[in-house]
Amino acid sequence: MLGKLLFPTIQELLRDRDFTPLKELMDPLPSADIADILENLHDDHIAVVFRLLSREKAIEVFEHLDLDEQEILLRSLRREDVQHLIEEMSVDDRTTLLEEVPDEVTRQLIQLLPPEERAVATKLLNFPEFSVGRLVTPDYVALGINNTVGQALEKIRKTAMDKETIYVCYVLDKGRSLKGVVTLRNLVISPLDRPLEEITNLNPVTVSVDMEAEEAVDVLRHYDLMALPVLDRDGKMLGIVTFDDLMDVAEEEHREDMDRLAAVVPGEEDFFDEKIRKTVLRRVPWLIGLLVMEAGAVIVLAGYDDLLNTVIALTFFLPVLTATGGNTGTQSAAMVIRALATGEVAIRDVWRIMRREIASG
Repeated sequence: MLGKLLFPTIQELLRDRDFTPLKELMDPLPSADIADILENLHDDHIAVVFRLLSREKAIEVFEHLDLDEQEILLRSLRREDVQHLIEEMSVDDRTTLLEEVPDEVTRQLIQLLPPEERAVATKLLNFPEFSVGRLVTPDYVALGINNTVGQALEKIRKTAMDKETIYVCYVLDKGRSLKGVVTLRNLVISPLDRPLEEITNLNPVTVSVDMEAEEAVDVLRHYDLMALPVLDRDGKMLGIVTFDDLMDVAEEEHREDMDRLAAVVPGEEDFFDEKIRKTVLRRVPWLIGLLVMEAGAVIVLAGYDDLLNTVIALTFFLPVLTATGGNTGTQSAAMVIRALATGEVAIRDVWRIMRREIASG
């Protein structure tokens, strides 16, 4: 919101190439607002403004940007600046970037990473597309099962700056098997000499690395959690997937549902970024299918040809009947898609759904 208010001033400073007040104006802004500003600037100005940011702020802003703006910056920045960005990005955001850019760019970016980070990036990219494994971050707080509360708090103080979240900590044994989870709240209110095991939830909710991300959204929502521990194929702790990443998945899922509700093949690009030809191709298959189905209405009307010729006034009501049928169908589609999205019904319930909607219609 603040970015929109300052946008005209920022454009004027860019036109005048008055960079010192521009930097002073940008520095106090939240990273998300700066990202919004960059996304509305001309391509030539994006890199100019981005270079005015401090290194720490630049990484935060870069993670907030859409893929198109990220690619613009990767092409315009120096190699060492790109290397710093890729190294310092959170692991889950970096994986998202690497899986979206062209393969050749992905290979180049991976080569910029240190060997340890390169191994992590390659491992995550090898998990199935749309799986939880693509969203995992290994930056979580791991505590030993034999620690005391005091030892746990000391470790959190030392490592907190590098972790995705510290509000939920994960208790592991020496083999890195997950034994339980403990919240920061329970750690803070417990005596320092109390064994960690006594305040640990020993029955944590977990997800497997191969689980579809949409299923993980349902798990997170059902148990009202901030993050989910992810286990690899050997049952060892691989990392966590956080609330914000799964909400991005939920948003994309909602977008696809809205497309289907409107009888359009789901797309990935923003409204103005999508080419007209692609938009037409997404719409035409459904329109043809609906046209074939609506031909049934013509057959019904043909059976009443004599009646319509006799009482011409009946034709005045045809648009009303047609519109009512369309409205009824839209209501049914909306209710069924919502029920599918929330898990109230499943594909196996198709016949029950049809009977119910036919009766309602």
